[in-house]
Amino acid sequence: MKTVEIKERNRIKDETLQLRLSSNQKELIERAAALTGLSISSFMLSHSIKAAEHEVVTRERISLSKRDWDLFMEAIENPPSPNAALKRAAQTFHKKYSR
Repeated sequence: MKTVEIKERNRIKDETLQLRLSSNQKELIERAAALTGLSISSFMLSHSIKAAEHEVVTRERISLSKRDWDLFMEAIENPPSPNAALKRAAQTFHKKYSR
């Protein structure tokens, strides 16, 4: 088991989350929890955390092809010189926010 999971399990749980569901949904969750040997709360928490982690990772991570990664790294390592528009924007920013 991962160290993070052990630490999280030992952490005091002082928040609650309520949800409304149909009797069919509740029955299904109860059956699934029983089949896995988990309490309903443990089953719900475990599966909702996995789903939440998946959503966060897939929506916040940017995946690039090798070609795009190489282009990105080239731009980071060898940025182009600032043009006139960028210089003006920097001056405007400094005037507005440097006090």
